[in-house]
Amino acid sequence: MTRWLPHPAYQGQFLVSDDGRVLDVWQPALLSQSGSHKQGYLRVSLRGRQRYVHQLVLEAHVGPRPRGMNVLHANDIPWDNRLENLRWGTQSENLKEATVNGRNVNANKTHCKNGHEFTPENTYLKASGSRECRVCSYQAKMAWQRKNRDKVS
Repeated sequence: MTRWLPHPAYQGQFLVSDDGRVLDVWQPALLSQSGSHKQGYLRVSLRGRQRYVHQLVLEAHVGPRPRGMNVLHANDIPWDNRLENLRWGTQSENLKEATVNGRNVNANKTHCKNGHEFTPENTYLKASGSRECRVCSYQAKMAWQRKNRDKVS
């Protein structure tokens, strides 16, 4: 059974369903959704302003966006705006999930930009969670020391 709730910011003019649809009560009509955003997130126009459907669903069914939070899609499908697929979360959580789910482009790379293979022996894991090639790191350190030899005493 689909559940429709009014979006709190629009004085009852728009209802948002838990399956990701938006209804204009005054027309009445379902609003068409566009996915022209480069990442595939669906949008609707509310009073001339483009709004992301996933944000509207959470705002109507869960509450206002907590400070510093983003909408996270559990299944990593940006156009799946069912309430069961959405939650508020941090950017850090989103990046970690992207890595675990295989959608982080950098995590899928097997070689650094200079062609060195990311092996356990040649990979340095930084505090931020990103990887660094040990060979490139060492070469950059040596180049910096050669360049700044006279400045360091």
